[in-house]
Amino acid sequence: MTKDELLANSDFQNFVNRVRKHLQDLQPNVMDVRSDLEREYSDLEDRSRGWKQSLGDPSLAEVLRRELQADWERDRARMDEIQQKLHSLTSHSRIVDELVNPELVAERFLQLSETLSGENASAMNVLLAQHIDGIYCDQDGNIHLRTSKLGVITDALELLPRGEHAHSTDRSHDITEQRAEPRRRTRRNLSDTFEDDDLAISLNDFAVDPTRFQGLGVEWFNVTEFRIPSEPTWRETHAQQIAEWRLMNAATMEETAVHFGKTVPTIRAALLEAKEKHGINATGKEVSVSQRKCWAKEHASEVAKYLMKPGATIKQAAAHFGKSEPTISKANQIASKP
Repeated sequence: MTKDELLANSDFQNFVNRVRKHLQDLQPNVMDVRSDLEREYSDLEDRSRGWKQSLGDPSLAEVLRRELQADWERDRARMDEIQQKLHSLTSHSRIVDELVNPELVAERFLQLSETLSGENASAMNVLLAQHIDGIYCDQDGNIHLRTSKLGVITDALELLPRGEHAHSTDRSHDITEQRAEPRRRTRRNLSDTFEDDDLAISLNDFAVDPTRFQGLGVEWFNVTEFRIPSEPTWRETHAQQIAEWRLMNAATMEETAVHFGKTVPTIRAALLEAKEKHGINATGKEVSVSQRKCWAKEHASEVAKYLMKPGATIKQAAAHFGKSEPTISKANQIASKP
């Protein structure tokens, strides 16, 4: 899908409009955000003065000096960032329009699609982390995929109320109650995946933060449920086949077990399965006893006719018919009955 096609897509337009409206509805909370940023700026300013004072010590070890210098530079960069955000908060509607820019949102969606179709696993991991809060599984084979609606506009998270300002919602059914304590993940090597180095750093920092979505209301998430299909056992798969074979051959349990290369308990369980699930009753001894063909009865007349030959004996008849002498005798007895 091209950028123009995505921008013209009604589902995409509805998504952008819903997010924009929701962010605009948060305007009364802008003062809370401003207050938090100003408080953070003040703390950083105090800490920065401490860094400068320490750096002014001529006896400071060079290794420690470099570490303090890096800390000071990081804090100053964050202070500059806060100043920019405070300046931007003067017009909430303008900020929302800038963040929820359909052109920008479309570009990020396409970037995600392009990355997922590539071969850079690290880049895939980082971009998916912008969208996925977590994947939760239970012992029953249920899987819950929890995704953020702000995956392509994570900058908007700065505008949302968190912690004590977060929306009060019923968490009794929230899957996050079951999750383990999150841990900070390893930063990914993005190499030359993104042309904008600042963007790459920002995405990476966000991806490795286990609390990146903490405090957001449930209205900013979607939960998609999956279920791992339970693989049927051998007896469940072959139950109908086993039952039909036993009925057709009037076989004993032992014969059926030998035929399918399984144990008698497994065959018995399969036959019960066939009875319950497929309505085929092939259980019990009567299957092999009542339905088994009686050779002596069916061939009684043939045996009697053979024995009527001059000099014919039971032993000769047994050899002729390939049966035991008791079977031949039984057939002869049946034939002699009126």
